Amino acid sequence: MYNRNELARIKQEFWTSFGRYMMPILSAGGEKINWINYKTGIKDIFFKMDVGISEAVIAIEFTGEEFQRKTNYEKFLSDRILFEATIPGNWKWIAEYQDENRKLVSIIRSELKGVNITDKKDWPEIISFLKSGIIGLDNYWVMVKDFY
Repeated sequence: MYNRNELARIKQEFWTSFGRYMMPILSAGGEKINWINYKTGIKDIFFKMDVGISEAVIAIEFTGEEFQRKTNYEKFLSDRILFEATIPGNWKWIAEYQDENRKLVSIIRSELKGVNITDKKDWPEIISFLKSGIIGLDNYWVMVKDFY
C-alpha cells in the first residue's frame, strides 16, 4: 500500500516518462504537441488521460452549459462511425455522467482494466494504450475540428 505522497511521486514519474516517450511524435497536423495536456482549441471539449491502481482511461469530456455540452456530444455521436474507424479501442459513449466533482458532463471513454500505475511492469502496456488512444484522437480531431 502506498501513501498519498508516494502515489503522487509514482504518478509524476509515470507522466514524465510518458511525456518524454511522446515528445518526438508530431501531431497529425505536423506540429509539436503537448500530448499529456492536449489542447483541443474548443472551449468545453477536453481530451483526458488518467491512470490509477486498477485501470488506465483515455476520454473526451464535454463540459459547460447543458445545451452546449449536449450539442458537442451529439456532433461526435453523429460521426461515430468515422470516430470508431479512426481511433482504436472499445469506446463507451455516456450522454450524462457525474464527474469526480459531482458535475454533470458527457463523456466518451476507453478503459484498460487490470493495470496498476504502481507496478512498473504494467507501464509498457499502459503507455501503448494511451499512445494509440491519444494519437487516434489527434488524427480524428484534425479531420473534424473545423466543424466545432
